[in-house]
Amino acid sequence: MPWSLAAAIDNGHGFHLALIYPGDANGMRLSMVALDTNGRPEQHPDWSSRPGMIDDVHLVRHGAAIVAFYRGGDGGDRLLERDVTRIGSWGQNPPAARDHGRLRQSEAILIRVHDGAPSAEHVPASAD
Repeated sequence: MPWSLAAAIDNGHGFHLALIYPGDANGMRLSMVALDTNGRPEQHPDWSSRPGMIDDVHLVRHGAAIVAFYRGGDGGDRLLERDVTRIGSWGQNPPAARDHGRLRQSEAILIRVHDGAPSAEHVPASAD
């Protein structure tokens, strides 16, 4: 399997897995697949992102929705958000993700839930 696991979350009837597809000359892709409670895939992984760099993937469930927040874009320096509840299609570019601006390497992604809805913020990464 050429995909690496980036994140996983209980979707209420199994699991949603966020995979990183290594891509081609155009770049990597965030790919989603749902598993039933026995671990069987319910479909082929989709293309949940446009090509680019993908890193630091977080999945959040609110109600029946699953939202992915991740570092992405051509240079991997954007904080992006995408509703990944519905698994899309392989080989089809999805609409552009919601862009929350530049995310420096020195910043981390902080996810908060306000009034039941998740949002992401840029925060300085802690120094150890």
